[in-house]
Amino acid sequence: MKILAIQLHQPGDTILTTPALRWWINAGCEVHVLAQPVSAQLLNTMPGLAGIYSMRRQTIQVARDFRRWRQLSKMDFDWAVAFSHCSERPSLWAYLSGAPKRTAVVLKKFPHLLRRTGWINEWRQHPAWAQHTVEQHLALAGARPGESVHYDLEYRPSDEARQWHSKWRKQKGLLWGEYIHFHLTSRLMEKCWPSEHARKFIQLSRQLSLPLVVTTGPELFERLYADDVLRGLNQDVISLTATDPHQLGALIEGARVFVGMDSMPMHLAAALNVPGLALFGPSDSRLWGPWHSRLKIIQAEGPFSEMESIAPSAVFQALEDCLERSTTLR
Repeated sequence: MKILAIQLHQPGDTILTTPALRWWINAGCEVHVLAQPVSAQLLNTMPGLAGIYSMRRQTIQVARDFRRWRQLSKMDFDWAVAFSHCSERPSLWAYLSGAPKRTAVVLKKFPHLLRRTGWINEWRQHPAWAQHTVEQHLALAGARPGESVHYDLEYRPSDEARQWHSKWRKQKGLLWGEYIHFHLTSRLMEKCWPSEHARKFIQLSRQLSLPLVVTTGPELFERLYADDVLRGLNQDVISLTATDPHQLGALIEGARVFVGMDSMPMHLAAALNVPGLALFGPSDSRLWGPWHSRLKIIQAEGPFSEMESIAPSAVFQALEDCLERSTTLR
């Protein structure tokens, strides 16, 4: 069977889709993926995929989209599946793929008029929304209940990124597995710690014997937030903006422990089996938490709580406990 998997949500969602992609590959399917550019980069190192095509999530370019339609429509897909929260764009591309079977999960917020277009001709109502997103993706792919225990997240940094990381470590005087990696940000500001909390945690972390590497994403609000947090602390930490996703992956892979928010880097740490801490505020860790990982979840008090309720001292204590249990061998 020739399948087009459509995942136009955030790169972290794409990592959560990899168990379903692997389930299809193991079943002998020819699997192609349509994803955002960063997601496509991350998937480039996943063995077994037949094709990876990138498309920006919220842009329309007539010439580019026409070329993509011509390309996909000639590939004779048997099945197109829109993962995560299906909206107008993924459902349209499922239709444009030409696949006779086009599947997505039905959501109450999906407009009823669009349901009648026929872009998606198989709407599935997931029986247990309390299940983790990975389990939902596997069910959508056709896996039987219980098979999720056999499937982990998949990701590895590119060879070029690992070479970059080796040179970068030598420049900074860092050893493999002998630094703490703290990724400050998430793509949504409400998932980030208040800047004073992040600053206090960094100050507490300087009591430890390991160097602290602090990274942030490339978006303007992330860089401004990092500037605010790190003001006056630059001599105490090694900081950099992670513009290349594989270089960020290599930094995570080489860390003793990872600390981060609900974000793509947190899911990369889970996929790379790096121990550490994952901080959750407004999002539900039961649905979006690290999958089959060595990350300890610290959830804000109560459902949909603010990140402010997670105390820096509590996270620092959890970090000390994590360091005691961790080793440089993974």
